[in-house]
Amino acid sequence: MRISSAGSKEFFSSGGLLNTITRNAGVSDFEYFSGTVKHIEVVVLVEGQAAVAHYYQEASMKPKGLPAVPNYRTRVTQAFAKEDGMWRIKAAHWSPLQGGAGTSQTVVK
Repeated sequence: MRISSAGSKEFFSSGGLLNTITRNAGVSDFEYFSGTVKHIEVVVLVEGQAAVAHYYQEASMKPKGLPAVPNYRTRVTQAFAKEDGMWRIKAAHWSPLQGGAGTSQTVVK
């Protein structure tokens, strides 16, 4: 339920075209996922209504049915809007760091 009721427009770290993520799209299944986020910065666009978050994510993961990604390192930008008292994702861009890897997923299942 982190996604906006109107959905989220997202570019994935694996590349490809702009994806539309719906609230009921379901969560990706992983055999394992271990990671951290760091250097989080939030830019308030409209106090209490809209903000953008920037951060780095490092992880090791294995999506079900796909190759493992042992060195997932990406920059993340997410746009949030307040809906019904909760912060919801409206848009996101995941961009791999040089020397790191994006996900092995290129589409939403």
